[in-house]
Amino acid sequence: MSDDDMHVNPDDLRSIKNTLDTAGGDLFKQAEPLQKTPDVGESSSEVATALASLAAAVGGMAEGLGSLSDGVQNALDHATTTDDAAGDAGRRHEQRVRGN
Repeated sequence: MSDDDMHVNPDDLRSIKNTLDTAGGDLFKQAEPLQKTPDVGESSSEVATALASLAAAVGGMAEGLGSLSDGVQNALDHATTTDDAAGDAGRRHEQRVRGN
């Protein structure tokens, strides 16, 4: 391998993707309860507005993690497709060299 080569372990990418999916799902579950309007007397409106903003932020973070997960999946797809193609090319070359 040259200095420019990168080794990608597909299992590592799968693990990262699963971690992102789990974290995003957990965050998304937390956003829904924040959308309720609490009864805190005269401050209910202000607290509800603050909770709605927090729910939107949490939802946005969950979506961001989902986007990261999609990016990792794309990298995984590319890495495994590239490795498979390289392996096939190497096997074809080996067969030509051996005369098979």
